[in-house]
Amino acid sequence: MSMRTWLIEDICDRLENWEGNVVAISDLPNYLYQSALADGSIFYSTYETRQWIAKYFEDIAEVIEDYEDEIEDCADLKQVFTNPEAFHVDLCYFLCNPLLHESEWIDEHEDEEVELTEEIIETIKGELLATI
Repeated sequence: MSMRTWLIEDICDRLENWEGNVVAISDLPNYLYQSALADGSIFYSTYETRQWIAKYFEDIAEVIEDYEDEIEDCADLKQVFTNPEAFHVDLCYFLCNPLLHESEWIDEHEDEEVELTEEIIETIKGELLATI
């Protein structure tokens, strides 16, 4: 499984938690990763986070190269060795937006505030999962 696949599956899982909530689509990455951003961890395990980073090391290197200019402004993405959990959270949050925009529904409704119904979530998930 690639890091991209892992992230898309993680995003789809997180979407389930927002069913019935009204959200600004442009802020969806904030909603999806707000608990991880607040807690500073996704796995709540430095060991597991380091294992994840090691597993996806090549993918991470490619992301850092592709998004070099944007990463300049993101301090936590520079601290992979000193604070791997913050790095992991920021990397997932950082990549959430471009991955979400692989959904046609997201692109069409980006400037809207909508209630995330089961139907909308399934549409988004279907479009995202079709890209992997």
